[in-house]
Amino acid sequence: MQAILSLLLSVILAVPSLGYGNAVMFGNHPAWLDFGGAEEETNTADTLNVIFTVDTEDKRGSDPSLIEGDLSGYGIEENCGVDYIMDTFEAYGERAVFFVNIYEHVLYDDDYMPSLLQRMNSRGHEVELHTHMAQGVHLDYYNKNLDVSTAEEQRVVYSYGRDYIYDAIGRYPIAYRAGAYRINDDTFGVLHDLGFLIDSSVYFGMAENNLVEYQGISNQLMEIDGVLEFPIVVVNRGGALRKMDIDSLDTRTMIRSLEKCRESRAYNTVQIMFHSFTFMDTSVDDGQEPLYMDGDKPVCGENAETKQRLTDLLDYLTTTEGYNIITFEEYLKMNLPLPEYESYNLVTLSKNYLVSCADEWEKRRGQTCFEGLS
Repeated sequence: MQAILSLLLSVILAVPSLGYGNAVMFGNHPAWLDFGGAEEETNTADTLNVIFTVDTEDKRGSDPSLIEGDLSGYGIEENCGVDYIMDTFEAYGERAVFFVNIYEHVLYDDDYMPSLLQRMNSRGHEVELHTHMAQGVHLDYYNKNLDVSTAEEQRVVYSYGRDYIYDAIGRYPIAYRAGAYRINDDTFGVLHDLGFLIDSSVYFGMAENNLVEYQGISNQLMEIDGVLEFPIVVVNRGGALRKMDIDSLDTRTMIRSLEKCRESRAYNTVQIMFHSFTFMDTSVDDGQEPLYMDGDKPVCGENAETKQRLTDLLDYLTTTEGYNIITFEEYLKMNLPLPEYESYNLVTLSKNYLVSCADEWEKRRGQTCFEGLS
């Protein structure tokens, strides 16, 4: 407990001087990410930066269908995978961040994974590192869960992924997210040593966060061992803790959550996450036959509901004053100080708060929005 209090006190005291103009504190960061001693950005207090992150993975077999989302062979013409995601963000003039599980490259043709990374990078999106073991394949360097791996074992895994991405696109990743959020107290120092600037694996209440010294971190954006931690945003929705994920929360709840974050001193930036297969229907109704099985995961078609959630969110964020969609790269270049520390900063939404829709949003939609909240 004393160690935790000491850490939190050090963060509070450091807030006025923290910024990223002094890049040497992060070790061997990518040369192209030039902070250039930039002046601290005067981000207005009522502006909330929003980062969309995509966990990009399949890991189940020789066909990366949960990444590509191509259902044209089943009569569904619109893509439901990474091309759909890129097309949608580009239609709004925005970029997404793709956390890519490169370790499953052993399941595919040799050129598939490099070409995927190049496709994302060439279209202006941000490519970062994600970790999952490929199912059914033994990798000598990655054969145990990372939350129970030593610092050296983690170093081997992360350095492999970092170098793989560099070899494919000529840029090192600057951010990392652990698959299944499997991290431990050693993770942050290892990432820092390897030149990563950002981690996004802390998830309040998740057992796979095998943290002792850093346990209890909720949604606080903070620096740990020289790495900036962007936790998974957790929403307390009527007593149930849910992550800010297009798969998990309806549009109304996400917009209410963003409004609450914008009102709080504990946030200047939040992230909304989803997966490369979020826009595919992977739930089987009673008596329904899936179109096909991707390993143990059924694929039943297109998920029109989650597609609508994404476009509704992008509509709202790009037409409502006080929001700014950015990437991790852009956040670092803004040179913002860390937000003020708050000991409890889960996004708490009461039922009454949720039930009242935003007047402006309803006017834009021209109809009663956000049906179905229990």
